[in-house]
Amino acid sequence: MPLKIRYLNGPYAGRDIDIEDDREEIRFGRGLDAEIPFPEDMTSVSHQHFGLQKEYGGYKFIINREKPVFLDGRPVFDNQDLPKVAEIQLSGPNGPRLKIERLEAYGANQLKTEIFKASDDVASVIHKERTKSRITSGTLAAVALALIVAAGAGYWLWKGTQEQVVATGQAVSETQAAVAQTQSDVAALKEELPSLKQQLETMSNSFDFTALIEQVKGSVYQVAVERPSGTLVAMGTAWVIQLPDGTKALGTNAHIAEIYDEVRNDPSWGGARLIAIEPKGPTYQHVVITKAVKHPAYDQWAEFANAYYAKAQAGTVRQVFLPIGYDVGIMYVDKPELLGKPLKIAPEETLEEMKAGERLLQIGYPSENVLGTDISRPEPTSNSGAITAMTSFFLSSGDAVDRQFIQHTAAGAGGSSGSAMFNTKGEVVGLHNSGNYIFIQTGPGENDYQRVPSAGNINYAQRADLLTELMEGRAEERTEKVYKPMWAAAEAQFSKPAEAVIEDQIAYLGAAVGGIEKVETWKTFDGEMASADPVLEGLRGVFFDIDPPVGYAYLFLAEGEDQRNVAIAVFQKDSSEIFGIGSRGSFFSSYTIYYDETMPIRLAVFDDFAGNASDDKRPPGKIKLTVYRAPLPSG
Repeated sequence: MPLKIRYLNGPYAGRDIDIEDDREEIRFGRGLDAEIPFPEDMTSVSHQHFGLQKEYGGYKFIINREKPVFLDGRPVFDNQDLPKVAEIQLSGPNGPRLKIERLEAYGANQLKTEIFKASDDVASVIHKERTKSRITSGTLAAVALALIVAAGAGYWLWKGTQEQVVATGQAVSETQAAVAQTQSDVAALKEELPSLKQQLETMSNSFDFTALIEQVKGSVYQVAVERPSGTLVAMGTAWVIQLPDGTKALGTNAHIAEIYDEVRNDPSWGGARLIAIEPKGPTYQHVVITKAVKHPAYDQWAEFANAYYAKAQAGTVRQVFLPIGYDVGIMYVDKPELLGKPLKIAPEETLEEMKAGERLLQIGYPSENVLGTDISRPEPTSNSGAITAMTSFFLSSGDAVDRQFIQHTAAGAGGSSGSAMFNTKGEVVGLHNSGNYIFIQTGPGENDYQRVPSAGNINYAQRADLLTELMEGRAEERTEKVYKPMWAAAEAQFSKPAEAVIEDQIAYLGAAVGGIEKVETWKTFDGEMASADPVLEGLRGVFFDIDPPVGYAYLFLAEGEDQRNVAIAVFQKDSSEIFGIGSRGSFFSSYTIYYDETMPIRLAVFDDFAGNASDDKRPPGKIKLTVYRAPLPSG
């Protein structure tokens, strides 16, 4: 998995370095052997300041304990996991800052748009979460205080954040428990590997899809935006389905179906329309998309994933990477009678029996960086592969009915989204929707990069019964009665008890000050979040004035006693400007301050209500605030 690393300040500000995934270790420092170098006169950086060690599924920090590194304001410890996106700072508030992004395994088959913003000389005490908060940027004006190092955790919206794992006895124990919990799933998948290898070796050339391709390709349509000038822009793939009332329509991914509304509502398209083009001459007939619907679980799963990642960042659930799920949709056309022959979707029992090693045929319109087809006279591209795993959207084997996430080796590229995937009987068993990509810098600009498929060649598809239930009008009910309870049960399984959350937070502080035995409970407070306050954008909170002794690191840990989401906001006393926000999106919120000079503060614990504060009709929530402290490390 490659890395994109950007210098956010200093003499190299704005410079990007791409690290390909063939490096086992990446070194940061002033040394000649450093892959991420710093100027020789930047003495705040060591020659071997820290490193990243590649491991299966990610990277871990290699820390030189004499040279501190901070992740989003929190001191990093040795063997800590690197999140998907991280902002780090070397040495202290005035040290160089870097943004590190892992570019691996998750990417949807959609072009990724990213905006990188380097802060202008903002002290490292201010966690980047403040810019993502619902509290406005005016309220979140940073107070650059060199005496403070604040650790505020934020969260990744839909494409990802990660929980930090402490290399302590508690964390090791938790990891062992997690491994034991999923051991049966892993064992089951491992048992399939010999069979998979044998089938791939014996079947690689044993099935000829030629006849099937000729039979079905006329029903696979190019989806494109048509501008008023007649210019066509390729978007994806769709294929002919027959609805229960006998009407024909097009099946595709939800992220392709939602382009319909984007084109209609975005003025930049200038009156364009979404069409589907028949792959059959001499006319190559167009049909106009008149309506598009997405599986209701598609957006709700995204919301669940966002909320889950926030809890993972707050430390209340176990880190789990969640793929794009329920990514199916239907597009209705103006002249359905002109559509080709509907394709046959495999029956549910066939779908539930799918296993690793089975052959797949994919037909669609890959267009990203490939010489694929003439959009106006499309010829679908066909390729074959094999299933590598059938899992749930939580990436476990689970029950057959829940294995709706297909991992496969049929290659795809931008434009393949929505492609029909067939079994050897000619039945549609899945819809290709995403894959693994490497991002390569192509120029000096922030968006000057292109993505190419990873050599791992693991791609993803949604099992076809998700589309069937949408066609039959069962998707809403299944989302409410089947999928949401399943998500809740999985989250409960991955959740940590309050005691474990507290132990982890204490371990973070202990790792930063040189030993968990140095941490002690300083004070505890109880309160009720009853008063709506303008400085909290109308959210209800309770305030505490605190003037702690100098020479200690303080961990403020707030807990919502009724499990409602809470967060911490920190002010300098007699000021209405927030200089720090604790972790959000969970019933625990933490914030750490290092005191080497006197500075009274005002701390608010507020009800992190997800909607409009005026719509919150719940009774005021009670909170418990515990303050832990440990002596600052000498020197």
